[in-house]
Amino acid sequence: MPREVADGLRTRNIDVITTPEAGHIGFKDEQQIAYALQENRVFVTQDEDFLILHSKQVPHAGIVYYKPRTRSNKDVIRGLVLIYDVLQADEMTNHVEFL
Repeated sequence: MPREVADGLRTRNIDVITTPEAGHIGFKDEQQIAYALQENRVFVTQDEDFLILHSKQVPHAGIVYYKPRTRSNKDVIRGLVLIYDVLQADEMTNHVEFL
């Protein structure tokens, strides 16, 4: 996720950790999604591979997907805040939301 998006969420008191902050650069997708599940964190991505993992019924705490370069960072922040405000953690488990 772009730093501007992470910072925008943090200014709204939403707990965010990025892949680099977690020290997970270079981790395989399966490792990323397993970590997010263990930490009960929704995974925000532009990588379609995570949609494939979802279709293979790999357990996850939730995935939010948006196509690369189709939304401004401000639009992404607005969409993520809306999801955060409307859906509970248990509603996101093994669920995909599209921005």
